Amino acid sequence: MKSIIWKEFRETVWWALLLALIFTVAQLYPLFFASTYVYAVSSYQGFGMLDSTYLLVTLFGAAGIGLILGFLQILPERNADRWATLLHRPMPPETVLLSKLIAGTGAYVLAVAPAFLLVLYLVLTPGFTAYPSVPEMALAAVANLLGGFLYYLAALATGLAGRVSVMRRLLPLVVAMLGSSWLVEADYFSTAAWGTLFLAVLLGLSAWSALRHAQSPSRSPWMSRAGAVLVGFYAASAVGAFFSTLFVMAMPKTPYVSQRYETLADGAEVIVTRRNNITTAIDHLDGTPYTTDQSQFAKLTESTIGLSRVSSYIGEAHGWKPGQSRRYYRRAYTYLQELASAQVPVPQQWFWIRETRTAIGYELPAKQAIARFTPQGFVPVDDAKPFPEDMKVRGISGEQLLVTGPHLAAVASIVSRKMAVLTDDATQPVYGADDFYIPSSRGKRLFAVAFAGHLSIYEKNGTLLAQLPYTQDVSRWGRVSVGVNADQTRFYVGYNPSRFLPVSERRQMPTFVDQVTQEGEVLTSTRRLPLPKQTSSKPIYRYVLETFESPTYFFGTLLYQKIGGDLGDKRLAKLLRAALGPYWPSTRFKGILLVIASVLLAGLTWWLARRGELDRKAARNWALFVLLTNLPGLVAFWLLANWPPRAPCPSCGRLRRLDQPTCPHCGAGWENLPSHPAEIFDRPQEPNNATPASTS
Repeated sequence: MKSIIWKEFRETVWWALLLALIFTVAQLYPLFFASTYVYAVSSYQGFGMLDSTYLLVTLFGAAGIGLILGFLQILPERNADRWATLLHRPMPPETVLLSKLIAGTGAYVLAVAPAFLLVLYLVLTPGFTAYPSVPEMALAAVANLLGGFLYYLAALATGLAGRVSVMRRLLPLVVAMLGSSWLVEADYFSTAAWGTLFLAVLLGLSAWSALRHAQSPSRSPWMSRAGAVLVGFYAASAVGAFFSTLFVMAMPKTPYVSQRYETLADGAEVIVTRRNNITTAIDHLDGTPYTTDQSQFAKLTESTIGLSRVSSYIGEAHGWKPGQSRRYYRRAYTYLQELASAQVPVPQQWFWIRETRTAIGYELPAKQAIARFTPQGFVPVDDAKPFPEDMKVRGISGEQLLVTGPHLAAVASIVSRKMAVLTDDATQPVYGADDFYIPSSRGKRLFAVAFAGHLSIYEKNGTLLAQLPYTQDVSRWGRVSVGVNADQTRFYVGYNPSRFLPVSERRQMPTFVDQVTQEGEVLTSTRRLPLPKQTSSKPIYRYVLETFESPTYFFGTLLYQKIGGDLGDKRLAKLLRAALGPYWPSTRFKGILLVIASVLLAGLTWWLARRGELDRKAARNWALFVLLTNLPGLVAFWLLANWPPRAPCPSCGRLRRLDQPTCPHCGAGWENLPSHPAEIFDRPQEPNNATPASTS
């Protein structure tokens, strides 16, 4: 076996080195291009090892390398005698396949690892990038390299396939593409890694099944057959999902109509109706039109008073805590968040490192850290004191940072490196702070801090501008927001239900908006009743598409959410509550449809299997498989079942199996036995009354 491994590795190592060189150049190009930024970078667009171009290079590059190496190991030997020479009697075919797999894995690692390690070393080297280096940002590239190995296994399985249809031959490649989709859509790296490992096992078993099927279709081990069947199932599911998406995109969309309250520049309270994001009406609260001139709609809606949310609740939190935003391991904002940027005195950008809860600034052209921001203000780079868990830092208006804590609210400027404290009174709890812009002021902003009894308005230097009293019960309407008109003569204070209240209760509660002068005099208070939500029925084609999903996946997802919720996963518990609560009628109806469709398709599978003259055990197994997997399982059955070779009976013309001496329909024997695609060593014994076809 060692000699075969060495032989295979020696034949592919030079290809691996050539591919490694090309892959290295391809990875370094986007890295050097991204590292020369002079202006600010965006964590949503990605940078460094999470730059969108770099991820595309590793995703498709690794896939291409896997395909090339896999086909290079199989295709040159398919029609030559070298593969047959290796399969002499003392060497089982599984040993040869395992040797190829070990050598090919080594060649794949040699092709992809050097470029990745070089890029990782450069990114972690101080002074190479103009942003903090977080090692976890390399996980997306690692996942892409793991996904490329799926294509290597798919190439092996495809190349080893014998005389089968093109559609069946391409099933492993479809599963490899499904794996790439899983990598891109997964939230966590662990999810992507386990999914890749699962598909890798299936593709390895599929390659084994293809090898044994070419040797003896009727003697393949059950494990290899199970792997091939599951590959067919996942391939059918992926193709079905792709065409379902295209079908849904091609269908006409249901018009979406929405309504919301707005405060116009003149202080008028109106209801704005939009249809497919286009304003169609602006009405007073009593339903009368504010204006019927549609040419004024865009101008009016662009000049509304924007209200910025200051607090989520005021007073007792009742156990409520802010939820964590959904984080993707392939997005830079999961690890770094840009806070602020400026071009003076030098081009600089500030970042928030989530894991260490520290803020650091970088000079962009020089690509070096210039200072840190701590609870005490701006300090040298070496002072990496983190912010406490109960303090928040976020960037506002480009060049400023807003700091909030249990009793603190402050504004810091990255240009002057000074911090203006708005409030730091241990006797006055701070329930939130935010900035809001002044209309028609070219970006000038004010700052609001929510206290227990009033809302304080500050300028950016810390000067108190106004104190606005609360007019509503903030223990229940504690989600307070604020805005101001262009001449700063009127402030608008909004009251929404507190976040700790149940969603169903909040939806039934009214909201309020007060107009208040700078001196704190309340001019008007408007009560906003809950607007009706649009209700739309699901199109019939949606029910049709959902009917043919896998019931195992549907009910397994509910079970997974149940187990995860019991183990403390709040996200899974929330999904389960939604499925069994507000969406229970839809969940129940979909489950019933899946069960009915699966039972009908399982019956169809049994009939097709018996009609194709499969034995009762095989027909029963396939029917059970389709019962669990629905339409994708039926497709896999049609493509992968070991259909016995059949030919028309020379007497009655109906299809009959070649290994049967007499026709089950008319009882006639063979006059000339037709040829069939089975291997010569597996050809069944010819009946005594049959005459073999001439081989001349």
